[in-house]
Amino acid sequence: MTVSRFAHARRVAVRTTGVAAGALGLLIAAGSAFMFHFTLDDRAPISMMKLVKAGKIKGAALEGEHRDADEEVRAARWFERVKEPTWTVSEDGLRLHAWMLPPSQSPVATSSLCSPLQRDASLKTVENQGIPAVRHAAVAGGATHAGTRDAAAHAGAQGVTVDERFPYAPTHRYVILQHGYTGRPREMAKYARRFADMGFTAIAPAARGHELSEGRYVGMGWLDRRDLMQWVRFVVRHDPQARIMLYGVSMGAAAVMMTVGETDLPDNVVAAIEDCGYSSVWDQFMENAVSMYHLPARCLAVPVLACMSLCCRLRAGYGFRQASSVRQLRRSHVPMLFIHGSADTFVAPTFLDRNFAACASPDKTRLVIDGAGHAMSASADPDRYWAAVGAFIRRVCP
Repeated sequence: MTVSRFAHARRVAVRTTGVAAGALGLLIAAGSAFMFHFTLDDRAPISMMKLVKAGKIKGAALEGEHRDADEEVRAARWFERVKEPTWTVSEDGLRLHAWMLPPSQSPVATSSLCSPLQRDASLKTVENQGIPAVRHAAVAGGATHAGTRDAAAHAGAQGVTVDERFPYAPTHRYVILQHGYTGRPREMAKYARRFADMGFTAIAPAARGHELSEGRYVGMGWLDRRDLMQWVRFVVRHDPQARIMLYGVSMGAAAVMMTVGETDLPDNVVAAIEDCGYSSVWDQFMENAVSMYHLPARCLAVPVLACMSLCCRLRAGYGFRQASSVRQLRRSHVPMLFIHGSADTFVAPTFLDRNFAACASPDKTRLVIDGAGHAMSASADPDRYWAAVGAFIRRVCP
């Protein structure tokens, strides 16, 4: 009788455990699907992108002393005064937008140009202004490299055409500046101004799904690497002698690192600078899950991220482990400068070590800014930051 009761109790315990495990699995799957849409889907009813756009949540909290605050204000005014819009098309048929900014010595840089309203409407009057325009069509089904589902979700993806404006005379020196997650091109104003003062034409794209660029899913650098390739091709089409520098902060830094590992990277890309980028999307989200949301790594964070990654692969066309800066850097060959703040609590400074060690380029340099938080290195110690960037540029792109 005792054995029978024990066997019955064991069967009940096993059944209860199975039900509990199944329920927990369903909760993890549902929670992971919600987190994927909240984090990466701009069309979700509740998403980080929508909350940031509505002003209900600030984007990157750039905490710490801004020792370059006056420079940031001046650069923001300059950006608004001289910016000119341009567009291209992604490989999967999305309209991508960027602002172009002239070198400081260019006559247009010191002119009043047109009003912001006239500038934003200038695509409609491009021929009247005498600025060369190229009708550029997206190739149907051209997502060979990007592998994204954005094109399928975008009703007008097939046969997209844009006025591909190149508002300034070719200068042969260009920098493409990529902002971070939930950011905007204007956040790159102080970087653009510094490069303009060094004689570069600056191009500040809006990442897919950000500001005026189309796209439903945030690329976290992986989809953006192919979009950056399109901007490189955009420059080369108009200036075959172009020497191009890639520069990115945070998610934009990851995009830059992932781009330099592409096998079809044009020789026109002569160098790249990444500031506080992560080693992979999986590593970054794991870091956030443990440090910000305090999820136990093995028993909860790993299954949640695995489910999120599966959702991302099915919906957006890429997995979190696939989106790896480290893997791409193993194929890099252009000179690289890696920058990180020692007090970065959002993208761990240890990612700098992984990225730097993985980089196959024979010419690579690293810079750690003591006490700088996330994306705050240029503000925490502007003299040291720009001395290192300037020395790097003079050496690799004179």
